[in-house]
Amino acid sequence: MEMVAATAITSSLMVSSMVVVRSSYAAWQAHQGDVDRLVSADAVLRHVVRGIRQAAEVSAITDSTNTTGRLDLVNAAGGTDYWEHTGTGDGYVVYNAAGAILAEGINQLTFVGYEADGVTETTTPEDVQLIKCTVQVTLPRGAGQIRTVSCQGWLRSW
Repeated sequence: MEMVAATAITSSLMVSSMVVVRSSYAAWQAHQGDVDRLVSADAVLRHVVRGIRQAAEVSAITDSTNTTGRLDLVNAAGGTDYWEHTGTGDGYVVYNAAGAILAEGINQLTFVGYEADGVTETTTPEDVQLIKCTVQVTLPRGAGQIRTVSCQGWLRSW
C-alpha cells in the first residue's frame, strides 16, 4: 500500500513539474522571438550608420514617406553601397548585392536626409549631411505590437 501511495505521489509531482517546465519553455520561446526581431532591427541600424560615417557622399536617398526606403552612398574607395527594403511580405533588408540579406522581418525602412544645419530635410543628394534611419518591426508575440527604432549619422566627409 505504501508503494502504491509513493508511486502515485511521485507520478503526480512529475506530471505537475512537466507542466511547469513546458509552460516556461513556451514563454521563453515567445520572448526569444521578440528579442530576435529587435536584434534584427538594431543590426540594420548599426550597419547603416557605420556605412554613413564612412561614406564620401550620398548618391541617392528616398523620400522620408517611402516606407520601403533606399539609401545609396559612395564609399571611400569610390564604390557604391546601398541599403533597401524589398517591400515583400518577408520584410527583407538587402545590402549591396542581389540576395545579400541583411535582416528579415522588417516592416518599414525609412531614410530622412538633412542639410548641414541638422534640421532642414532634403532629398537632394549633394545637400545631405545627416541621415536618420528608422526601422519598424512587428513583434511575433503581443498581438502584433509594433516597435520602431531609429538613429542618426553624420557623413564623415562633411
